[in-house]
Amino acid sequence: MTEEQAREDIKIIKSMLEKTKKATGEAVGIFIVWGILITAAMVVSYILSVARLYDAQWIIWAAAGGVGWIASFIFGFRYARCAHVTSYVQTAFRHLSIACGVGFALVCFAFPMLKIYGYENIPMLFSVVAGILFFTMGGIYESPAMVWLGLLWWVGGTGMTFIKGDPRELAFAVLFLVGYDIPAIALWLKNRREAAAK
Repeated sequence: MTEEQAREDIKIIKSMLEKTKKATGEAVGIFIVWGILITAAMVVSYILSVARLYDAQWIIWAAAGGVGWIASFIFGFRYARCAHVTSYVQTAFRHLSIACGVGFALVCFAFPMLKIYGYENIPMLFSVVAGILFFTMGGIYESPAMVWLGLLWWVGGTGMTFIKGDPRELAFAVLFLVGYDIPAIALWLKNRREAAAK
């Protein structure tokens, strides 16, 4: 390989990375939607828990999950129609998102409904899947911040095993805010600033 060919290859790789970053920025919107839905469901679920209306909690979570999945499918369909070229990184990200989405559905809805374990175990199991999602995304996008978020979810999930009852729900809400909502909003704002600067 000549030096000129090597330069050309590097130029192509940089171009692909830029396109991938742009696509990732556009995909942040669905993370924001899920963040809003889950945060709202946690708040309402906590209020119902304090009021001892436990039977109504599953309706809130089922509604949040249903709306989230519908939004994800619509976003995914629209994105697939608009995308001219899909990079390997985008394909890996899509498969990771789908795999973790199915994992969230199983550990948060299917398994508790099948009485495999109680609903009080959802925060820890959610944290395991969230840790996998962020840690792997950090590897795919070479982002140390996402790797640290993955570690935060695993440490937080482990910590919640020592907390019982309603305080566990509050601890989960704080972890979700710090480990999901704030990073998603920060990334969304960063992408908007970069888009406005161009």
